[in-house]
Amino acid sequence: MKKRIGFLVILIALMFPGLSQAQDDKTNEPSVTTLDEIVVTATRQEEKISSVPANVTVVTETDIKNSTAYDIPDLLRSQVGVHVNDIAGNRRSYTVDLRAFGETASLNTLVLVDGRRINQADLSGSDWALIPLDRVKKIEIIRGGRGSVLYGDNASGGVINIITKEGEAFKAGAEINGGSYDTFKGSAFVSGTQSKLSYALSGSYLTSDGYRDNSDTEAKDLGLNLDYYQNDTVKWNLSSGFHKDSTGLPGAIKTSEFAAGATRTDSLQPDDFADVED
Repeated sequence: MKKRIGFLVILIALMFPGLSQAQDDKTNEPSVTTLDEIVVTATRQEEKISSVPANVTVVTETDIKNSTAYDIPDLLRSQVGVHVNDIAGNRRSYTVDLRAFGETASLNTLVLVDGRRINQADLSGSDWALIPLDRVKKIEIIRGGRGSVLYGDNASGGVINIITKEGEAFKAGAEINGGSYDTFKGSAFVSGTQSKLSYALSGSYLTSDGYRDNSDTEAKDLGLNLDYYQNDTVKWNLSSGFHKDSTGLPGAIKTSEFAAGATRTDSLQPDDFADVED
């Protein structure tokens, strides 16, 4: 009996240090804190997405990296309730539709870049080629008429705010893509920080013949973000971009062309109106 008691005492003595060490190891493990997503579009100030009384979707930088999208409309195509059309097939004639406005979607969807509207003054819609996907940090989508109260014109269907990247650790890279109809796209970027200054510079070039006659396009883009942190509460920001493009506008497709099974059609000429049916 004495031997058994002695053995039990020794066993307990050996167990408690082990349990104490395991507890200490568990206590010393670094804790991981996950913060709520912060949005600025819904109320024009930073706010947790969980506390915003609106239908809000945030496309994060991780989502962009994991996607196979080659431009912003192609990325938006995967979002619920967002309908994207490209009638010319040249990545330039996009229509992004929120809340199913159809033909008037361009007039009822407000597009912002870092909080500044880029909708055309002639109501022809937004030029989605102005901001290459390489410059995008995240996209905030606000569905519904709530946006019209805060932003006014063009926001009846919703608001799409494209937030561009700021310079962080030094990064540089380039990408080349090619496809059908002599489509070619090349892009490059460089970003980083220097003392209190952060910078992000990107550029891209796109050319394509399109799948219809007179739907060819050529676009050149250059973007620059500069941020100067004067102190912990004051930051100076410069966001600028250059865009130049030349894009054809394909004409109507004649019924005779459909019957012939043609995939490329000539632009409609004045003397061809007799051959066109609704």
